[in-house]
Amino acid sequence: MARLELIPFPNNERQIPMPIINFGDIFNSYVDHGVIDKASIFALNGFSKNDLQGDGYDMVGNPSEFHLYEKEYISNYCGNAVYLNFKHYFFAEQSVGNGFDVGGVRSGVRLVTLLRRYLRYKNLDRISDAPIELYFSEDKRNGAAIINDAVVIQFKQKGARGGYIVLTLESDIDRSGKFSLLSTRSIRSMMTRLELNAGGMKYRRKCKARAFERLMNFCSS
Repeated sequence: MARLELIPFPNNERQIPMPIINFGDIFNSYVDHGVIDKASIFALNGFSKNDLQGDGYDMVGNPSEFHLYEKEYISNYCGNAVYLNFKHYFFAEQSVGNGFDVGGVRSGVRLVTLLRRYLRYKNLDRISDAPIELYFSEDKRNGAAIINDAVVIQFKQKGARGGYIVLTLESDIDRSGKFSLLSTRSIRSMMTRLELNAGGMKYRRKCKARAFERLMNFCSS
């Protein structure tokens, strides 16, 4: 079972005991496997419906069809508190997989910082060496990164001058066999892929989204 520590809120307004959850470690595991298998990360005995209900998870959806159980946690990331809404999916009684909504108490999880961390974790020099595809909305204010052709990081620009912050982590891992390629197919149908080796510099010159320009600077470094 996970140990407990005090997670501080902004300005030290209050502290609450929470399981020690490191977002960086969770991200590494999720990228490698496309799913979180170790329930002990969340101080759970398992990911059965009884386990989730007993720990206060909320059910969303029709329990006889596709539905999920979710609960919000506070994790530590680079010394800051980050909200994680952990979602475990089911089809009827069969476990499908899991994913996350991500939200920062202060500034959120910055996409460039997370990608830089991923490169260090994989011992890679630049983003073009990684199995990553980048997709964007027409105005470049929203986008997604697909890693290993399976894991999807959705992100958006924060404010008019801010960088991209991470919104969700999802994957194509589907243990029911009924929702194959759901996450990546959705992104590829809604957004346009950017070829890192060719298109980035051209789009950067005429794009008004500051976050896109910063991401392209990182990709070209």
